[in-house]
Amino acid sequence: LQNQYNYLIFDFGIKYLLDIIIIIMEELSEEQIEEFKEAFSLFDPENKGYIQTKELGTVLRSLGIHATDEEKNEFIEKYDQDQEDNIYFHDFLEILIKKIADTKPEDELQEAFNLFDTAKNHEIDIDQFKEEFKQNLPNVSENEVNEICEFLKHENGNSINIQEAVQKLNAKVKSHLS
Repeated sequence: LQNQYNYLIFDFGIKYLLDIIIIIMEELSEEQIEEFKEAFSLFDPENKGYIQTKELGTVLRSLGIHATDEEKNEFIEKYDQDQEDNIYFHDFLEILIKKIADTKPEDELQEAFNLFDTAKNHEIDIDQFKEEFKQNLPNVSENEVNEICEFLKHENGNSINIQEAVQKLNAKVKSHLS
């Protein structure tokens, strides 16, 4: 049972990392949008295109994203301006992107990248990383994977230095927010 639990955490961590990298690179994949829509639709069973504002925190938590009551109230105030107590899916996507960008991704990225670091040398083989991308996010094109890997790749070689990759991704997030 412990091995199954560890595998689920490992698998979730890899998918989370890959999703975050794609979001940071400013490209929501169709697969990610579908995953978000699937979680959203659990609270929109009649497929009206919106959820009730009181469900926002629950839907976010179902995706592993936590929001304080203050944050939820700010989102509701911003996205439910007509005060119908509804959050529409396109607004929900904006909330997700904002929450992901607002988190302190350094620690989460570091932790997720460490899942790939089987040798514990703070580096990840670029070919292994590409293979994980293909296995976990098959709808991401090879061109997109290569672009992401080129961005993350260590200057001197065929590997990703974890600390350097986290810094690059953080700089990219900060540039989007300024």
